[in-house]
Amino acid sequence: MLATSLGQDEELHWLALRLVPGLGARNAGKLIERFRTPQAVLRASRTELEAAGVSGSVAQSIASGCAFDDAVAQQEKMAESGAISIPITDAR
Repeated sequence: MLATSLGQDEELHWLALRLVPGLGARNAGKLIERFRTPQAVLRASRTELEAAGVSGSVAQSIASGCAFDDAVAQQEKMAESGAISIPITDAR
């Protein structure tokens, strides 16, 4: 299977999800299973996120959108260095 690269907006959402304080890979994976895309996870309410099994503080961090500023900065650094993102749903 040939993997395709992420679009800039999609990459930003994956980065933001990865940069949520306290959200580990296991819980991020559970959220992706439930909501299907990082965009949907990041649009979910705190109540929906808590119902999906994340703690109140992590749910608040996701719902507040605070990870987006860090994600924008990270995306700029990645572009400068030529790095690419590979989401957890990619077979690689």
